[in-house]
Amino acid sequence: MRKEQKQAEGDFDKINDLSLEQKKEISNLPYQVKERIEKLDERSKEEIEKKITELCNLDDATSFEKFPKRVREWLEKDIERILGITWKDLTSTVHGERFLSNTLRFFIFKLNTILKSGSSPN
Repeated sequence: MRKEQKQAEGDFDKINDLSLEQKKEISNLPYQVKERIEKLDERSKEEIEKKITELCNLDDATSFEKFPKRVREWLEKDIERILGITWKDLTSTVHGERFLSNTLRFFIFKLNTILKSGSSPN
């Protein structure tokens, strides 16, 4: 029990003490995903864009299970890479869930905005 608690606290420290570079990478995730979406065939692209818009109109825009499958897969890999912890470890703590909820809320609304506007990070 104590080992699990210590591990959870260690994971929280990684989340709580993000470097400026990690914060910047997380902020740029919507732009990276937009670029990936643009490389898809027209039908897949339209389906994802429609689903993103629908999610933004829901009260529960952070429900990760409702994200388009490809977007979920991209985000899992990117967030694991940026934070240096597994998705499972991240979602197994209250602090990780809170971080993820805030990050997903930012992500989905930012992605929806840039998909509609066509803007890029710089």
